[in-house]
Amino acid sequence: MRILTRSRQIRKALRALRARIPAKDWQTISAFLSRVRAETAWRISGIGEAIDPISAALQPLYTLNPWILCGAEIVFVLPIYRLYTDSGMIGVAAHEFAHALRAARHGDDWPEKNGRKATNSRGDPKV
Repeated sequence: MRILTRSRQIRKALRALRARIPAKDWQTISAFLSRVRAETAWRISGIGEAIDPISAALQPLYTLNPWILCGAEIVFVLPIYRLYTDSGMIGVAAHEFAHALRAARHGDDWPEKNGRKATNSRGDPKV
């Protein structure tokens, strides 16, 4: 698992999680996740272009052509994530890592079993 962010808040939350998650579960999560990254811009969703209130999400990663599942990532949306207190940030990160642990146990068809539609790395619907 690669951590692709310089955000001190995310790194602090990940350190706190590492101390609390059992070693076996942490190894499962690390093997399952390809990366953890942050987006610095607001996400826009829907026809009315409303701000998406999601602070973090577990997303599948696909190869570009053909669309083949190649991993998973956790994406933190910093403008929303920073609205939480320090303990709230740890809770958001723990929630997403719990999703990752559950998905790792599902196997390769975890996006369908978790109820997520197929999307590309930016979260756009797969065509």
